[in-house]
Amino acid sequence: MEFLRYEFEAGPDDVIEVSLSGQANVRLLDSPNFQSYRAGRGHRCIGGLAKVSPVRLHPPPRALVCGDRPRRLPRKCPGVGALGFCCVMEAAMTKKTGVHVVPRSGGGWAVERGGAERASKVTRTQEQAIKAGKKIAERGRDELLIHGEDGRIREKNSYGNDPYPPKG
Repeated sequence: MEFLRYEFEAGPDDVIEVSLSGQANVRLLDSPNFQSYRAGRGHRCIGGLAKVSPVRLHPPPRALVCGDRPRRLPRKCPGVGALGFCCVMEAAMTKKTGVHVVPRSGGGWAVERGGAERASKVTRTQEQAIKAGKKIAERGRDELLIHGEDGRIREKNSYGNDPYPPKG
C-alpha cells in the first residue's frame, strides 16, 4: 500500500488543511490506528475520500475511537506528534489487490493482503484460512481470492464493490 504520511501537533481548536491535485483518501489517525491501517487491518479515522481541494480536518479533543470504545490518547504517542496525530494520504484511484488464501511451502495456509510483505494470518487448514480471509475481506470491503494447493486461483468472492455484479 503506497501512501504519504505527515506527522504534526494539533489540538481541538486547530484545522488541518490539505491541498490536493486530484481525488485522494485523506485520513487523520492516532498512533494505534495508523499501525492498524499500515498493516491492512480495520482502523478508525477522521476523513475519507476527498473529491474537492482543499480538505479541512478538525482533530477531536484528544480522543479517537479505537476498537469499539472511545479511548483517551496519552500526552505523547511514540513515533507521532505531541498530541498523537498523523495525516495519511493515498491516491483514491489505486486498485485494491484483494485478500488471498494461499498454501505455504512448509505446510499450512496463509491469508495475505495483496502487496503486503507478511501474511495477515497463518493457519493449519485451508478452511481456517478462508474463514479468517473472509473476515478481513468483509472489513476492508475487498475481494477474497482462494488459491488451491497448486497455487492457482480456484474461487473469488467479492465483499465490496463487485467489479462484475450479476445481472437482474
